Amino acid sequence: MMKIIAVAVALLLIILPSIAGAETINYSIETDGYKIIPDQEFHKIIMGTPGYGVIESPGDPALPEKMLELWVPQDINWSSVNFTVEIINESEITNISMIPNPPLKPGLAANAILEYDPDYEDWGVEKSIVNGINMYVYGRDANFPEQHVELLPYTERKDAVQGTTPIDAFGENKYLRLAYRPFIYNPVSKNLTLITKANITITYDRYPINGIKSAGDGGTYDYVIITTNDIVSNSTKLDSFVYLKEFQGHNVKVVTETDFGGLTGQAPNGRAEKIRKWLIDNYNTLEIDYVLLIGDPNPDDPTNPSDSVGDIPMKMCFPRYFSSTHRESPTDYFYADLTGNWDLDNDQYFGEDLDLSHIKSPDPSIGEDTFSANWTGKIMCDYNETYKFHTFSDDGVRLYIDGSLVIDNWAEHLPANDYWTQSMTAGKHDITLEFRENTADGIIQLFWQTTVSKGHSHYVGHQIIPSDHLYDASDVVGGLSGTYYDNSDFTGTSITRKDAAINFIWGTGDQGAGGPDTGAQVFVGRIPVYNDDYAQLDSILQKIIEYETDPGDISWRSSILLPMEPMDENTPCAHLGEGIKNDLANPAGFTSYRIYEEDYNPPTPELWPCNKNNVKNEWKNGYGMVVWATHGSQTSASDIFDSSLTTQLNDTKPAFTFQTSCLTGYPEYDDNLAYALLKHGGIATVGASRVSWYSGGNWTTYDPTSGVYHPTAYYYTKGVISDGLPAGAALAQQKAPIPKMGMNEMDFNLYGDPDCYLLNTFPNSPPTADANGPYVADEGTVITFNASGSSDPEGDSLEYRWDLDNNGVWDTDWSNDPTTSNTWGDDYSGEVKVEVRDMLGLTGMNITSVTVNNVAPTVVNISMDQPNPQFILPIVHTLTFNGSFIDPGWLDTHTSLWDFDDGTIVNGTLTEEHDEPNATGDTIAEQVYSEPGVYNVTLTIADDDGGVGTATMQVTVVDAEGAKHDLNDYIQNLPNDAFKKPADQRKNAFANKFNAIDEMFEAGNYQGAINKLQNEVRPKADGYVDGNMNNDWIIDQEVQVEICMKIDDLIAYLETLL
Repeated sequence: MMKIIAVAVALLLIILPSIAGAETINYSIETDGYKIIPDQEFHKIIMGTPGYGVIESPGDPALPEKMLELWVPQDINWSSVNFTVEIINESEITNISMIPNPPLKPGLAANAILEYDPDYEDWGVEKSIVNGINMYVYGRDANFPEQHVELLPYTERKDAVQGTTPIDAFGENKYLRLAYRPFIYNPVSKNLTLITKANITITYDRYPINGIKSAGDGGTYDYVIITTNDIVSNSTKLDSFVYLKEFQGHNVKVVTETDFGGLTGQAPNGRAEKIRKWLIDNYNTLEIDYVLLIGDPNPDDPTNPSDSVGDIPMKMCFPRYFSSTHRESPTDYFYADLTGNWDLDNDQYFGEDLDLSHIKSPDPSIGEDTFSANWTGKIMCDYNETYKFHTFSDDGVRLYIDGSLVIDNWAEHLPANDYWTQSMTAGKHDITLEFRENTADGIIQLFWQTTVSKGHSHYVGHQIIPSDHLYDASDVVGGLSGTYYDNSDFTGTSITRKDAAINFIWGTGDQGAGGPDTGAQVFVGRIPVYNDDYAQLDSILQKIIEYETDPGDISWRSSILLPMEPMDENTPCAHLGEGIKNDLANPAGFTSYRIYEEDYNPPTPELWPCNKNNVKNEWKNGYGMVVWATHGSQTSASDIFDSSLTTQLNDTKPAFTFQTSCLTGYPEYDDNLAYALLKHGGIATVGASRVSWYSGGNWTTYDPTSGVYHPTAYYYTKGVISDGLPAGAALAQQKAPIPKMGMNEMDFNLYGDPDCYLLNTFPNSPPTADANGPYVADEGTVITFNASGSSDPEGDSLEYRWDLDNNGVWDTDWSNDPTTSNTWGDDYSGEVKVEVRDMLGLTGMNITSVTVNNVAPTVVNISMDQPNPQFILPIVHTLTFNGSFIDPGWLDTHTSLWDFDDGTIVNGTLTEEHDEPNATGDTIAEQVYSEPGVYNVTLTIADDDGGVGTATMQVTVVDAEGAKHDLNDYIQNLPNDAFKKPADQRKNAFANKFNAIDEMFEAGNYQGAINKLQNEVRPKADGYVDGNMNNDWIIDQEVQVEICMKIDDLIAYLETLL
């Protein structure tokens, strides 16, 4: 039988230049072998060739589906696409009960901050699920799906150009997407309709070539870093990272708020929209391949106007906006898909999971807004048990049970959950549900559950109240009686009908042609920066530099660690480990180490059970890649790993990770597990920003068009290991075949460099440092250290810094000057260290010795203060000796020693200052000689290192006769004007008196000499001293004072001789 189905598709209305011409694509389909096998009370279809998945709609028939992608030229006019399907061979298979798809489940751990229900199941929206099947499909006498071939939203993306190693060339491509379903199914008749052969004809128009963007002539930048001015100013490693990318052949552009802050992006025009606007404006003309976001990823949550927002935020999207829980997903893919409109319905809730064309009211006769509805009938409670009723609504809701108002949220509100818990008796109970919709989207969903635990005989899981427990106003099972009004106050035009379940959405989303697209124009990665921790950012950047330029043996990277913890009793996750090991790791020559919950025999893993201690201890050995599956929270992967353990890993062997868990990439937590691993133990970490979803079962094949847990992990690993892609491209390639942007596609984000490869490096050897020692000098002498003999294998210019005592503290900052100088203020013997770094921040160090010799102090002055400047007498004269010194060792301490040459040796009183460039000091000591004589006084200054400096002065101590002669000589040498005239007579008279004293000395008549001096000599020169100048021969006041002092000293000494 042959029939032709013609389909005209208006994908997107765009006003563009006139049509250039029409094109045609002819595509033939032949269905290969298949098997239909029983599965309990159902049947399951297994296709004989790869490439088939299933129509992933929980509760609906699990029919095979293959997505076909057809390349089209860049100048295609999407709105002109038409296609026809010519079915050549068709047959029917009867009496088939198709197995339904299972629900999706969250991989959420019990310790997560989000609402946790271990038994939560997601069946999707707008369904009536009874015993695991969607009655809206299984209860309808119609084919599901309606057609064998469906034209899906198109995709535009960047693909790797094969033939380059590593893959570093990418091209922009556009594809038509077709969903091919060889079987369609009528659940009522239980007939399968199979087409084994069909021809597809697609026509489309092309725009003139001048309607296509071309690269500008302002230069290209294939690698863009989007960050903040503060990070640019404070990071010491960003320049080195930029140089790394340029070293690898990229042209790099750093973009900050200076560039994007003034742009007007899509409403609400926050940071995220401005950044994306810059990318949209520039990705094509600049030919951007990679985008690295560096900054705080905290997203702007439109449901919380007071929340904090990071400086480079993820975009908060709502792939489950119309669901009662786990509605939001922060994502960086907002910056990767630059051709799709993520707010297609323009309500400022991005990435919603409904089509733009979704119905907005219950009936064409009911307006889109300001309508109301009520449902009446009965509910059947199976047990005498406590039930929890739950409404999810937007706008107003009132729920009555047995005539009592139990939920009342009638005020206009955004989507909200309301609950009522009550002990119910088994049997029927009256129910009335009232709803009103005022503006925007309308949502009303009615759930229930019992409060007992799963396994209890009265257990009812959280679910939309199913139709087999609802009775209409006539007490007929199968749903409630509903009445809809055109006004929000239960007035106006009305319609009545019976609704099998209360699970309605009247509104639009962002899916469909021109909406979010899993195809990426740029490959995105991120390095989070929390709390302005620039040092941590620099550490991550340096680790990436060293990883990507490692010149050594990287064979350790050809290894993969596979810890797998069961998601539930039916999903052990060992199948994921086995698929990666057998399909990907083994063919690539990788070693695999599996840690499973138990020995499933087969398979038998290398280690069991799966727990944090086992995983941590094995991971310490170093693995190129780590892929796990388990439940998760912000900081923990259940029974596998948590943030507190990361510091125990070997950060010199950091791993690529794919964390198949919920929440481990939660951007608002500064210790989320993905970031903790990026800091220590990981190099490119992929984690989920919110709840992520799995489909239960023991998987054996992996559909690339499926976005659930296991295919997601499998195909990312394939991209990294088998296809040799860098992390960002591998993540984009994993998402690209998935026909619809779902929550998992938004959730899983890359922390790390999007251009980081697992097995390919751009070797850069570290520089060799040469400190050019050993160095020897005296203390106080400048030593110039010179590391100009250092070298870099790649010829990079170098920077230098010095640790002058090798104590681990750098004494100089980085400098382009290979020299530095230092002067030691003390002797020193030790090491000096120089570190050099190249333009990538790789370093080399060298240590050499430095010896600083002690220099002895120098006595620069030795002097004496004597009471009588004319002569020194024993006993009566106390002499004060002064010395000073200098020592280039300004940190030395000193002692002073005076040797007076009469057997008296004393320590002087020392004061010193230790100010660079010299130590200086003064010493003082007193001495009284007991005998006349000539003495050599020696001052010795010693430093604390044994250095000695000396100086000597001569001191003459006279006897009485000597002192008398000195006195007489002093008088005779005075000028004449010092005497009362006639001066000559006065001098002669003094000489005669001293001659007389000489005779007394010779006779030992010291008393006579004393008398002579006191009575005959002193009175002639003491008028100014005693106030009587009548008898003075000497009339100069200063001279009188001097003579009296000398006479008094001589008399004092003579008295000691009596």
